[in-house]
Amino acid sequence: MDTCRARRGWLAVALLAALLAGACLRSAPPLDAATSAWARLDTQHLTVRFSPQAEGAMTEAFGDASAPGERRDGFGRGRERALAAICEFVGGAPGGPIEIFVWGSDDEAGLVLGRSLGFAIVSQRRIHTRWNQTRGHEIAHVVIGEVLTPVHRTGLINEGAAVFLDQRRGDRFERARHGLDAPPDVLGLWRDWHAAGTYAVAGAWVAFLHEMGGRDRLLELLRDQTESRARQLYPELDAWLIAFDARLGYPTPTEGP
Repeated sequence: MDTCRARRGWLAVALLAALLAGACLRSAPPLDAATSAWARLDTQHLTVRFSPQAEGAMTEAFGDASAPGERRDGFGRGRERALAAICEFVGGAPGGPIEIFVWGSDDEAGLVLGRSLGFAIVSQRRIHTRWNQTRGHEIAHVVIGEVLTPVHRTGLINEGAAVFLDQRRGDRFERARHGLDAPPDVLGLWRDWHAAGTYAVAGAWVAFLHEMGGRDRLLELLRDQTESRARQLYPELDAWLIAFDARLGYPTPTEGP
């Protein structure tokens, strides 16, 4: 009797969960329906769609010095340049156009997508991004995913590579220093990635590996992003970890006499 009551209880819970999930799915409009009236820009390698909220945010940020079409064209040109630079570094290009959905905010996207921005769906060559996200970050995910086809991904290297290739100007190491009050635990992040506050450190670490070990070894690491593969590719890894800390302003204390 108790077993039957328990089974009925579990069935009721499962049914309720299914009904709630169905209600959520019904309340979120399909992507095609939600974006059918968005402005569209087609470039040589990209199809870009802009939400009205994104266009409003761009107008507010840049003023009325340019018409909406000019702003969209500028957005497309910037992403085309980013794609070309990333493909040149990686040594290949996706097999078809990349689709980019440009949203005004996380709140706007969350109503349709059920998650926050930005992210790339590599298998679909599809990107969902905020209007003011860096030009190359999500494009890098698509290019690396399709061209290099990683067999193992880790958060530290996967996100670090996207930051390294995001086409943002400036000193990556200075950005990584910002907010640090102790040396970053690079191996800890490699083994147990947590994204909060660590993207700049990951990007600086990948930049450091490129600086110290060159492009070819870095591309091999992007195919298998594990620490064990890195130790095969970089016998100097432990010494480089110490050097990386020093580069960020945390030199190893010298021993006394």
